[in-house]
Amino acid sequence: QTGLKNWGNRNLLDIQTVENEVFIENLPAAFDGYRILQLSDLHLDIDTNLKYAVTEAVKNVEYDLAVNTGDYRASTGGSYQMAVDETIAFMPILKKPVYCVLGNHDFIEFVKPLEDEAGMTFLINESVPIEKDGEVIWLTGVDDPHLYQLDDFQGAYANVPKDAVKILLSHAPENYKSAAEYDVDFMLAGHTHGGRFVCPAGFQFWFTVISHEE
Repeated sequence: QTGLKNWGNRNLLDIQTVENEVFIENLPAAFDGYRILQLSDLHLDIDTNLKYAVTEAVKNVEYDLAVNTGDYRASTGGSYQMAVDETIAFMPILKKPVYCVLGNHDFIEFVKPLEDEAGMTFLINESVPIEKDGEVIWLTGVDDPHLYQLDDFQGAYANVPKDAVKILLSHAPENYKSAAEYDVDFMLAGHTHGGRFVCPAGFQFWFTVISHEE
């Protein structure tokens, strides 16, 4: 016993929002100021109160498009019904469409119930045009590059104009080199959790480093 369980539970439900401004060189004028709400790694089956905490955090956020970059459940094995049910219960707070990808904890069996009952739209190695005032950017989702290693950039970008502005959804960020090869303008990923376990003094027991090789 560490005596930190209650502290950990409190932190689990203390959901924070972070706003980042991104500059894209060839962004169509209609998308200037366009706001994307990214959710990721919600693992809603950890605690049934999580969906309420996330709802409270995002209910007053103004955005044009919502995306979810995967990991709807906490485990990579066993029953996933609770994660599906909790996600369905949470989704009404978000305005549609909500574009999503699967994470390394997620099965393909998630897609049908979450699309049919929660109104989510999954991009599994595919792209869709996002239109505003007659102008277009392209949103692409690739499958999990981490555990399943099923990300297919060639298939995902087969029908995307080469000079288009491209935004990529990927659960894990480790395929950033492939994203660069396809001239992705902006990549949204999750998976790293910003450090897995942090002591009160700030020391991280487990963290992920993404490096750039010259």
